[in-house]
Amino acid sequence: GVLLRHGVGRMNSSGLRDPSICREFSLIITNITFQQRNFCTTTWMHPRYKDWHLIDYVITKKRNIKDVNIKLSFHNICYLSDHSLLCTKITLHLKRTRLQKSSVPKGIDVLPLKPTEKQAEFSIKLDTPLNIVDINDDIGISWKGLRDATHSASVEVLGLPLPKHQDWFSDSKTNVQQVTDKMHSSHKTWINDETSLRKENAYLKNA
Repeated sequence: GVLLRHGVGRMNSSGLRDPSICREFSLIITNITFQQRNFCTTTWMHPRYKDWHLIDYVITKKRNIKDVNIKLSFHNICYLSDHSLLCTKITLHLKRTRLQKSSVPKGIDVLPLKPTEKQAEFSIKLDTPLNIVDINDDIGISWKGLRDATHSASVEVLGLPLPKHQDWFSDSKTNVQQVTDKMHSSHKTWINDETSLRKENAYLKNA
């Protein structure tokens, strides 16, 4: 057994080795942490002396001892056996994983390249940075310079694609904005002259 705190029985070599290992690796034996009756702690009965001993341990990190609720041994589970079932209740807290946003560069809007005039403009704009790019023996540096020059010229001439929303309000934004502006204008006119019945009716009509 282990005699530390609420241990049971006399300590032998194993009972001395277990606390030493736990102290070295910042562990703790939950069996001897909670104060309980020996009948609820012991798990094995000596075949000759019929004494119950503590030979099964539930070990956890010291920082996690707050998550261990209680530890009990059940002697009525295993009939005709000198060994008892050990049960430990533990509260588990799942840590939420945060998904990191990947830094993927935005794509280039290639639809403006359909007209021939835009193709010629993009070709002229791309000639200057490509001539400046220094091509050397280091393939990584050469590729980075070529990539940055092409991307900057593409963004400047073609631009980035506009976000597309599958929403009725996005497609009808202009019409909705006109109706909203008309309603706000009528409300402002009525607020400036609340006694006018004609202005109140005009506002209620547009609302």
